[in-house]
Amino acid sequence: MRRFAWLGLLLAPLCMAGESRVYLLANVELGGTTFGQSVLLHEADITRLEDCESVRLQSLRDKDWGRYHHVFQRHKAKGYTVQISYRCVLSEQAFEAWHDRDRYDHTYLFLVDGEQRLRVEKTANMARCTTQLASLRLPAGTQAHCAKSNQRLLVP
Repeated sequence: MRRFAWLGLLLAPLCMAGESRVYLLANVELGGTTFGQSVLLHEADITRLEDCESVRLQSLRDKDWGRYHHVFQRHKAKGYTVQISYRCVLSEQAFEAWHDRDRYDHTYLFLVDGEQRLRVEKTANMARCTTQLASLRLPAGTQAHCAKSNQRLLVP
């Protein structure tokens, strides 16, 4: 019985293909550079954008991320202007869980439309991503950026 429980946990992200999940998209940019890191944080019991937005606003106000817990190590970015932004999004794509110590070796193009729907495309490297981003003709209300991530895209 225990074996089947573990199998269910391993396959859970794959079974959710086609279902939208709510993520908090956290993006860190170093001012004056093209360097960016993005992570997708997911709380299983937050299933509506409105709930995510409420948690986001309260966490920013209280400076306490009890939900969508993460820590940004500012001391490692000395000498840079660091911009951190948070956005609640919906995506049918599934990602590995975020772990702060994993290497940021995945490069993605992040696209968020006017209805907060996220689409992530894997790219070979930041140079290719930036070139692809520059060639896009984005519909009104759509925002896009390139960033490194330490999360693998499970369901494209």
